[in-house]
Amino acid sequence: MEYLPIIGIVAVVIVILFFSGYLKAPPDTAYIITGLGKKRILIGKAGWRMPFFERVDKLSLRVMQVDVKTSEAVPTNEFINVSVDGVANIKVSSNPALLQRAAEALLGMRQAELISLVTQVLEGNMREIVGSVGLKEMVQDRQGVAKKITENVVPDMEKLGIEVVNFNIQNFKDNAGTIENMGIDNVEQIRKNAQIAKANAQRDIAIASAHAQEEANAVKVQADKKIADQNAELAVRQAEVQIVADTKKAEADAAYSIQQENQRKTIEVTKVSADIARREKETELAEREIAIRERKLDAEVRKQADAMKYKAEKEAEADLRKLMDIPDNYKVLFLQGGASTQFASVCYNLLTGSGKADYIVSGQFSKKAFKEAQKYGDVRVVASSEDRNNTYIPQTKRGDFRPDADYVHICFNNTIYGTKFNYIPDTGDIPLVADMSSCILSEPVDVTKFGVIYAGAQKNVAPAGLTIVIVREDLLGHCRPDTPAMFDWKLMADNGSMYNTPPCYPIYIAGLVFKWLLERGGLPAMQEYNQRKAAVLYDYLDSQDYYIAPVEKDSRSMMNVTFVTGNPELDAMFAKEAAKAGFRNIKGHRSVGGMRASIYNAMPIDGVTRLVQFMKLFAYENPKL
Repeated sequence: MEYLPIIGIVAVVIVILFFSGYLKAPPDTAYIITGLGKKRILIGKAGWRMPFFERVDKLSLRVMQVDVKTSEAVPTNEFINVSVDGVANIKVSSNPALLQRAAEALLGMRQAELISLVTQVLEGNMREIVGSVGLKEMVQDRQGVAKKITENVVPDMEKLGIEVVNFNIQNFKDNAGTIENMGIDNVEQIRKNAQIAKANAQRDIAIASAHAQEEANAVKVQADKKIADQNAELAVRQAEVQIVADTKKAEADAAYSIQQENQRKTIEVTKVSADIARREKETELAEREIAIRERKLDAEVRKQADAMKYKAEKEAEADLRKLMDIPDNYKVLFLQGGASTQFASVCYNLLTGSGKADYIVSGQFSKKAFKEAQKYGDVRVVASSEDRNNTYIPQTKRGDFRPDADYVHICFNNTIYGTKFNYIPDTGDIPLVADMSSCILSEPVDVTKFGVIYAGAQKNVAPAGLTIVIVREDLLGHCRPDTPAMFDWKLMADNGSMYNTPPCYPIYIAGLVFKWLLERGGLPAMQEYNQRKAAVLYDYLDSQDYYIAPVEKDSRSMMNVTFVTGNPELDAMFAKEAAKAGFRNIKGHRSVGGMRASIYNAMPIDGVTRLVQFMKLFAYENPKL
């Protein structure tokens, strides 16, 4: 019987836990339960979660309306610029598989952020479809064009777990008046609807501005009142202090008047001396207090700054390791300077055994690295593509390399010539060193196949001034005795890349880029996007004979696409007209001529599509004779 109270308490606790963990999800909201075991999702039904050990997040399944407008005119396949307005109804899908994706991609995202993300995806797909159809088709078969846009955007939306309920084109126009000339009877109605929408928007803006101004005025009145009250109180206190001071002064004057002249002089001298001493002491104390506060503030600022630098660098390193799947036995260094600095650093740190190194020369930068290495040891060119103006990547096998070489060096992607290694050379036990400045983070790469990977940040990572070095730990600590401290990889690794002040801003930007890549699905997703992007340009080059792609197909780069017309004068005209059309730095390097399109990670597929459209127009307007 003595155990009955305990049993009763336990029973009460169990009942409380049961009811506190009871959940019932409405039909328009998904309850996502995580914490213990497998993730569970409730929609329109009851369930139970373990209090304290499991959490519940909510994801709305309601339909949301998204307005989609082209930010600028889009050329049709007839090169007629049109502006298109559309509206889409979207919702988080209740399909179990898609809902799981939504739970991973959208959980915690505000509705405004979700709508902004969806708007960008819809706009990009709308621009792509508009560029593939004619103006007449767009005007006469609006529903058909809307259906094409819907079908095109569905795969991108499904990656986010979002279902496109419907998409409609509301309005379209062109500045040249082509639509009016076609005799379309709904132009006036479209214009009328646009004017009404504009008027409504202006009305809403005016109302919101009036409310905001009213609130601002109220806040200002309260602030002015508070300041006035404080000033009045201060004036009263100052008056009181002045009265006391005047009274004391009067008493002192009376005392002085009844004293003998000699006593007055003595007192005056003493007072002056004491006043001087007091002021000197006060000045000294004030200066000491100021110095202490300055030192304390300086220490706090520097401590906070160092902590922020350390945090930013470590977060960036962790995200980079996750992106590239970097093993624990590799060090990640964030160093100042450019990749060209590493031409010598590689020699200082690795060319210290046999003093031999083998280089594969496939372009300008690998040749520069080879020439730099000649200063420090016995280096040779194992393979080269200079015989055909570096239009291919030379093939090698293990037996081509000296067995006692300290390392083998390659440039993985050649920006000037538009080539890329389509294989990783088999060097056996010889460390493979790769300059990946112009292709890092564009696709997955097996880090374990390399002894060292280095890359300047300015192509795919961050502003110039930062170089990333990924080095296997067993290769550290063997540098030449005369190695400058700034070139010593082990010294930098032992100090967490903070032996000196690191390039803070580029590291900060790099960290943001790493997080952006992770949010997009990491390097596999980036590889798929870059392949689609490059295919747009290469497919067009292979489908016609006006432009020539000089690089052999199995050596083509996804990041840098080179092409020529075969006529230097036409090439120069193309570069000039392209610049006018907004395509910057399209002119090829002076050593190869022609044109070069650099389509790094940040370049959207729409930019490549617009370049192809310009190339078609240029070829049409400038036929070869």
